[in-house]
Amino acid sequence: IASKTDPVLGLLTNLVMRHGLLHRARKTVAECLLYIQSQTHSDPLPFVKEAIRRASPSVRVVSHKRGAKIIRVPLPLSERQRTRTGIMWILEAAEKR
Repeated sequence: IASKTDPVLGLLTNLVMRHGLLHRARKTVAECLLYIQSQTHSDPLPFVKEAIRRASPSVRVVSHKRGAKIIRVPLPLSERQRTRTGIMWILEAAEKR
């Protein structure tokens, strides 16, 4: 189901991977995609990408010290940083369930 050339799925697989077991991570992602396909009866990739897009932040907050004050400044994230953070948040939420 999963195309190995899709960068979002490649990043998802790498973030799912633990202890260098890439084959296990690929199997886990493939099983998830099969489950989504069985529930929706359509291509699972758009659903995964939309879920990641909705979970992804557009900015991060960085603390800067100005004199005695600490000022929190929002900084925009690149597309890859947004995607990675969104995937990490989804995986953390899944581990809590």
